[in-house]
Amino acid sequence: MKLEQIHQFILDLDELDYVEFLYPSGADFTEELDERSADAKVILENLRDIEATLRGLDQGKIKVQ
Repeated sequence: MKLEQIHQFILDLDELDYVEFLYPSGADFTEELDERSADAKVILENLRDIEATLRGLDQGKIKVQ
C-alpha cells in the first residue's frame, strides 16, 4: 500500500465511525428512542393540561377554593 492509500483508508474509517455516531442503527438505540418518544408525549400532554388550567383560571372559568 502506498502512503496515500493508507491515509485514505484511515479517513474512510473515520467517516464510517462518524456516520455511525450520527445515525446509530442498533436495536438498543431504537428502543431507547421509542422510550424517550413516549416520555415526551406524556410531558406534552401534561403541559397542555397545565396550559388549559391556567387559561381557565385567567378567564375565570376555574375558581380556586
